[in-house]
Amino acid sequence: MAFTFEHPSFTIIFLFLSLAPLSLSNPTLSDDSDDPMTFIIHMAKQHYSSPLTVTGTNPSSNPFLILITLQGSCCKHMRKLPVALLLWNLACAAHRSFSDEGLSPIPTTWKGTCETSSDFPASSCNRKIIGARAFLKRYYVSNLVTSTSNLSTSTNSPRDIRGHGTHTASTAAGSMVSNASFYKYANGEAIGVATKARIAVYKVCAVKSCKSSDMLAGFDQAIADGVDIISMSISGGNKPYHRDNLAIATFGAMQHGILVSVSAGNKGPARSTVNHLPPWVLTTGASSIDREFRADVVLGDNRTFLGASLYPGPFFPFTDRYKLVYARNFGNTFCKIGSFRNQNQLAGKIVVCNQGDVTGINMAFRVYNVSGHGTIIGNNKKFGEELRAEQHLNPATRVGMTDGDEIIRYILSSENPTANILFRGTVINGSTSPPASKVATSSSHGPNPITPQILKPDVIAPGLNILGAWTGATGPRGDSDPRRVEFNIISGTSMACPHVSGITALLKKVHPTWSSAAIKSALTTTAYNVDNTRQRLTDLATGKKSTPFAHGSGHVDPNRALDPGLVYDMGVTDYVGFLCSIGMTPGDLNLPSFSLVFSKEVETVTYKRSVTNVGTNVDAVYTATGAKLKGVKITVSPKKLVFNANNLTQTYEITFSSIGGYGKKARSGWIRWSDGTHRVKSTIVFSWAKTTIDYM
Repeated sequence: MAFTFEHPSFTIIFLFLSLAPLSLSNPTLSDDSDDPMTFIIHMAKQHYSSPLTVTGTNPSSNPFLILITLQGSCCKHMRKLPVALLLWNLACAAHRSFSDEGLSPIPTTWKGTCETSSDFPASSCNRKIIGARAFLKRYYVSNLVTSTSNLSTSTNSPRDIRGHGTHTASTAAGSMVSNASFYKYANGEAIGVATKARIAVYKVCAVKSCKSSDMLAGFDQAIADGVDIISMSISGGNKPYHRDNLAIATFGAMQHGILVSVSAGNKGPARSTVNHLPPWVLTTGASSIDREFRADVVLGDNRTFLGASLYPGPFFPFTDRYKLVYARNFGNTFCKIGSFRNQNQLAGKIVVCNQGDVTGINMAFRVYNVSGHGTIIGNNKKFGEELRAEQHLNPATRVGMTDGDEIIRYILSSENPTANILFRGTVINGSTSPPASKVATSSSHGPNPITPQILKPDVIAPGLNILGAWTGATGPRGDSDPRRVEFNIISGTSMACPHVSGITALLKKVHPTWSSAAIKSALTTTAYNVDNTRQRLTDLATGKKSTPFAHGSGHVDPNRALDPGLVYDMGVTDYVGFLCSIGMTPGDLNLPSFSLVFSKEVETVTYKRSVTNVGTNVDAVYTATGAKLKGVKITVSPKKLVFNANNLTQTYEITFSSIGGYGKKARSGWIRWSDGTHRVKSTIVFSWAKTTIDYM
């Protein structure tokens, strides 16, 4: 269904959410001041251009932990940004993260409504949460339920009972909250990326079940209600596009001018596990940030290994040492329930467990049940070097696979092994901290299993150990956790997606005439591929350099995306042409990246691209440069693009020639167009059909 806006700046984000009431106070916010307001944290320093400026930290000493702030008249303009969200779960207006203080009345163009129930009264909505609906009919049928009255109201209303969507919604568009933390971890100011956005909630998942027809109903209603951006932290499929319900639904949203932002999935690091594959959606993988929740292991020989934990205390004295044992020596390598031999010998000791198919929380609980003093969880190959912090109820920490193996070697080679766990709390860019950002281990990887000529994921964004709002209906670790918290720290591409969704809302506000493809282009061509030590991004799964199959075009940089210089634009007709060309030349789609699949060792492929000048200088001249790659020759024609007021769009051809003799391992590179101010980079990745994707 088509819809129009009464005001060109009206922007709505849509996420799958459910809502829950909490009795928490609202912060006092004012829009009367010209003082800077922080909108985005933990993004990258690149080129800081108007209207965003950097404050609150020293960008030269800490370039990847910056505060992006809107000031002056621009800030006043952005504060009016109305955005609505639709996701899996969300907390209600009583939560501080969803305060409507300082927001103007609900835009008259909004067509949505709030569905009420006994556990979700009308007061659950406000000028922040402007819509809430539930779509669960297919769920009823699949569970042989003939009437909605047979389901609990917590299932049948927009109320949040899981916490997932509450967290993601606050990340994308949460209001500013002071003194936010999870048991003092990440203590400080919590704020959404598009903090003055409106939120609309379309609950399409019940507990852990999401039915396609329910999601499609949510999409249809959101479009009818008048959303502008769909942010969906729900896994998708990898079926052919004409058989993929979500691909069809997102195509329909794109036809209505709605940008669809989705998560890449959490099945990494295995190859071709990325989901949400259509080129018309913006697919985001997860990265680490330079904030850690440190719980380091100190051995009896004084060696220290970095660890992570969210255990709230009480903590061990720093100078103490405790007997250290390996769970395998007690017949229970993975610390499963009821499997320890001689468990009476574990009392008062720190136990090292190897990660298996049991959660770290449960492993620590098993050790606690046999009177163990603490638990060290060593990652397996699946978790690699990632330090994902967990909300432990008992003293425990997680270390990387390499360090875990070293700790075990120490136990096996020492007569009297001892250790301590030093719970250091929140550490930001510490002297012993590893570089950031890195690709999260679980973030799903490419190549695209349906159309390998389309690079997926598109970008990465913060998704590891992220603080966000939480529902009061469940504990931080689920229903078995008796604790109730206002904020929680969790990880996944579900956390990365709303970061990008919020950024797209800000971009759409600044550039209301840009298409979804133009916004996606701005984000991908300005993304960066280095960490805060200026080294190439690393994949936490392997500890090796990351590739575009893991990070796409790179880590999002919202500052540079505001002024990308050139964009690769597209519309419905282009995507229809792509669908008709699958199996022939899908690489000719006007994407800002290139994913080449050579069918033989020596082959030449030529693509055509068009770029539009969106910079302030209409008479700009751009020149092409590129990386030199072994085994593949890249030729661009013409090498110079001249724009003027009458010719804002120019076309170029790029030819890739595989010259052979270098094997068939995948490799990557880039081309970049620059006018001296802007650097418009297109990521290039090469692979060969029916051969390995291992990198040279």
